[in-house]
Amino acid sequence: MSKLLGEIGRGYARGGVITIASTIIMFSLICVLICFPLWLVERLDAPQWILFLSGGLLLLILFGSIPIVLIGTYRVRKKKLDNVFLPLGVIGDRYQFFFRQYNGRINGKEVAIRFYRGPVLEIEVAVNTQANLVASQTRPTGLSNLIGQSSMLIDNPVLGPVQIYTKDEGFAKNWYSSLMWRSIC
Repeated sequence: MSKLLGEIGRGYARGGVITIASTIIMFSLICVLICFPLWLVERLDAPQWILFLSGGLLLLILFGSIPIVLIGTYRVRKKKLDNVFLPLGVIGDRYQFFFRQYNGRINGKEVAIRFYRGPVLEIEVAVNTQANLVASQTRPTGLSNLIGQSSMLIDNPVLGPVQIYTKDEGFAKNWYSSLMWRSIC
């Protein structure tokens, strides 16, 4: 638990340092590219095109840095993630423009790995669980119609209403009426 709190504290500290540094950089840019040219035009009668030039340079720095940061972040993530996943034999590719995905086989299983916003690492492994039904108290029935499964609502005296999703209703009815189901409850 203390390690988790330490990581949270370090995250807030990093955020604070970044906020302070970006504030100092922005204040410096505004002083150099806006206030100083204004002073030159007002006090020394410099030409007014200096204001347009400095304002345009400020906008170029501000809006030009966004793609540089995005591309740099993408390349750093790509390099780090490729070093981890490519030795496993999966193929890396771009995912949702700025994120990464890896697809392939690991130990004979089809694997899809996605790293995206958050940062979220999603690992999907294709396995055959041979499940004949799923019982739930929270999944809405509209979802079962969407994924092509039929559903049955069964009122259980211990659990209350239970929604059962299955491809074989006969199997589900036999399973529910079996002693195994009653021993679970």
